[in-house]
Amino acid sequence: MKQGISFVRKQGAMETLIIIAFLMTALAIPMITFLPVFAKNVFHQSAGTYTLFLVASGLGSITGALTVAALGNVENKGRIALSMLVALGAGITAFSLSTSVAVSCIVLFLSGGVLMCAFAMISSLVQLITPNDMRGRVMSVYNVAFRGGMPFGSVTTGWLVPIFTAPTVLSVNGLVLVSLGAYF
Repeated sequence: MKQGISFVRKQGAMETLIIIAFLMTALAIPMITFLPVFAKNVFHQSAGTYTLFLVASGLGSITGALTVAALGNVENKGRIALSMLVALGAGITAFSLSTSVAVSCIVLFLSGGVLMCAFAMISSLVQLITPNDMRGRVMSVYNVAFRGGMPFGSVTTGWLVPIFTAPTVLSVNGLVLVSLGAYF
């Protein structure tokens, strides 16, 4: 792990990809985590609406994964990943501001798709720019950042939701993702 971190720190692009992976999961995964809050407190619906939200997001994720697989090895993976990051942020913001269950399901479907596209492109970039002898160590560092962002983002969002409301916090998460994608 120490060698992986040392290697990543020496590679500017690699360090940026790992930071983006951490922030992407920290800011995007809370949308899925807080779907029950939206179903119950925002839309004043039952568990069936929560299920509908999960199905829409899951179908979008499957569609996104199949799309990336069908595309194969494409050029400009970095630009595609950043475009997907911007689209994901816009989708999270749109979902958090939506007042319609149907519109929310459509946005969740699209967000699930771009989420998988962004994940796949960033993971591919990390693996492609890493030499064979360092790939396992670097992927370990990447996975710690990638998976570490999920609980960190959910805990932080969970702490902020009672203060600012779920739609407000997720809107800000989405806008930060848009800004992150635009910046890089």
